[in-house]
Amino acid sequence: MKIKFHYVLMSLALFLSACFGDDDDPVVKSRTVLVYIMGDNSLDRFVNEDISEMTEGAAKIDLTQNNLLVYADDGSSVRLFRMYKDKKGAIAQDLIETYDRERNSVGLSEMKEVFSFVYNEYPAESYGLVLWSHGEGWKPGSTTLSSRWIGQDDSATLSISTLDEALSVIPYYEFILFDACFMQSVEVAYELRKHAGYFIGSPAEIPGPGAPYQEVAPAMFAKGDPAIAIARGYYGYYEKLYTEETRVSSSNWTGGVAISVIKTDKLEELAAATRSILPTFIQNGAPIPVDGVLNYDKRPKSNGSYVGYYDFDQLMRSLVDNPTEDLASWSAAYKAVVPYAESTEKIYTQFSGGLFSVNGYSGVSTYVPSAGNPALRESYKTFQWYQAAGWMETGW
Repeated sequence: MKIKFHYVLMSLALFLSACFGDDDDPVVKSRTVLVYIMGDNSLDRFVNEDISEMTEGAAKIDLTQNNLLVYADDGSSVRLFRMYKDKKGAIAQDLIETYDRERNSVGLSEMKEVFSFVYNEYPAESYGLVLWSHGEGWKPGSTTLSSRWIGQDDSATLSISTLDEALSVIPYYEFILFDACFMQSVEVAYELRKHAGYFIGSPAEIPGPGAPYQEVAPAMFAKGDPAIAIARGYYGYYEKLYTEETRVSSSNWTGGVAISVIKTDKLEELAAATRSILPTFIQNGAPIPVDGVLNYDKRPKSNGSYVGYYDFDQLMRSLVDNPTEDLASWSAAYKAVVPYAESTEKIYTQFSGGLFSVNGYSGVSTYVPSAGNPALRESYKTFQWYQAAGWMETGW
């Protein structure tokens, strides 16, 4: 009798465990997207505006099957919250965590803490990430604002090596959207290629208000090709507003935009194709003529912040004798890497306060070594692209 009684108790315990034991485990959703806003800088006024746009866009997202989380640092407050639909169907915010207002949002430990929390508490079949802040392409970060890279918190900046390590917390992102200036460079993409399937961004300055999240937020949860959907939503919004008026307002941006998508699994083939060309046409550190090559960096070359973000496709065409024949294999590799690239006829630059033509725009920038700024040139040698693309064999 005792045996039978104990058997019943054990069976009941197992039944209860099976029914209720998983309640504390996070539910695996279709996609989790984290919008990581590093806005403790001159962009702070746009933080709440973009959150309002995300709220509008979230109404078009199935939030029962997906997670949309926002980490927002605007200098006055730092918080992490999840967007959800309340019982009336309105978009609301579930406040997950608040942090000290002095928190360094571009710090390695701080970023890893947030990324790890999101990954563990909001598991999904796929992940997306938005990095929102100032940006400076591949240029190394420092503690001075004149040398920022991607991400600025007061006077601190985020270096590529720090971001590379922070991104390793989540095994793989389906896409990363750089809502920041100058980030769509081949150097950045190649360095971070193992972390994401696609990068979306601009090789130039982006509009002051940044991504139109009422369009972009739903696209981040699109089935099939979310990266292309994001890029189309970003570009399409500003293309409709575009005019060639010199007066551009952040409240109604008419200054155009240049957006592209990089597919990372083809980058190594592009590097190999580039390596087969550069050392042939550039030897012994000879000066590289760039006249006529589209340069997205409109700062004076005498400016200490100047880098030179040249259109990659145009640069390669300027080097060879016969682009049709000499670049046949390279062009095929490039097209495989850049499945989407759109730009208005002109785009705005804050450095001259006007529009400039982006005729021949191909979607991705690259650095061209020169005799000026030797410190920047030496920093370039630390990037994987420098060796993979054959620059070390050119004498530069």
